[in-house]
Amino acid sequence: MKRKSLGVFFVLLILFISCSKENDVPTQVDETSTVTLYKAPANTKFQVVGYFPSYRDISSIPDSKLKMLDVVIYAFASINSSLLPVIDEPDTLISLVSRCKRLGVKVLLSFNGSQQYFVSMASQESSRNQFVNALMNMLSQYNLDGLDNDWEYPSTADGSSYGNALLMKQLSDLCHINKKYLLTMAITSGLYVGSVSNGITSDVFDDVDWFNVMIYDDYSTTQPYVQHSPYSMLLTSFNYWVTIRKLPRTKFVTGLPLYGRPSGISQTGNTLAYNVILGENANAMLDSATVTTTAHPDPFTIYYNGLSTIQKKVNYSTANGLGGVMFWEISMDTNDDLSLIKAANDLIGRAY
Repeated sequence: MKRKSLGVFFVLLILFISCSKENDVPTQVDETSTVTLYKAPANTKFQVVGYFPSYRDISSIPDSKLKMLDVVIYAFASINSSLLPVIDEPDTLISLVSRCKRLGVKVLLSFNGSQQYFVSMASQESSRNQFVNALMNMLSQYNLDGLDNDWEYPSTADGSSYGNALLMKQLSDLCHINKKYLLTMAITSGLYVGSVSNGITSDVFDDVDWFNVMIYDDYSTTQPYVQHSPYSMLLTSFNYWVTIRKLPRTKFVTGLPLYGRPSGISQTGNTLAYNVILGENANAMLDSATVTTTAHPDPFTIYYNGLSTIQKKVNYSTANGLGGVMFWEISMDTNDDLSLIKAANDLIGRAY
């Protein structure tokens, strides 16, 4: 009995010493952990952000308009069937970067594309690594200031919310080491709570410099009189993301539309830029106008954000300490005193 007890004692002692030595070694982060090594720094500036899509004419945007923005986001680098990002119209991006750098405006590259491809890419470590490496190479190659995730629809329904969290962790670690690059993300307004709104998991909040909240596109093709981006939608969005989800308010950037949508009819051919709507003799101070289009030659009502509503939304954003305002998209604005981007700049007292 004594010999057996002594043997057990030595075995336990060896195990104790072994475990103690293992615990002295720093724990490696699991490859599937969403713990971020390099978090986003605090957003201390009220950002004025504008998207510019590749299919627009860059010459239509004067330098005076670009100077009204802190950040221009180029849309898009589209994910392809090989699960890699490919820049749409790279020559346009090169031209945009050249002009913005001269004016002191930052340029981010937004990635977007097929939901199916994103879900597949984000589900595997190997494909995530390839996707992330390709994006980081693009940042260097095109002299960019950061990235924007415009996937928009990671979901809890298919598990892609977790894949997106892993993707954003990797991007945050690479972008925020030495605070070298910005990392932003376009997200749903939160007007309809469900698998998509919940698809942006709270652990992603630390990874992102700010979120471009898309507070627009609540339209109906069957029901008339639906304003796609009313002031009330901003209040609902703020309540969901900041009050309920606890998103830091400095990371909530208010998305503002530079276009209008009808209600009760097809959107195809009837969604119009703000500058086109004003060209139909609409009142810039109002939020609706009667117009016609080639697709719908009978007069119909189109709903947009005029100067008054834009000013109200910007005032709310500044008064509540939000992270800024974002416009989709800048070629749809006017280049005169009726400019909605100019109205935002005037309210926040930004020189341009």
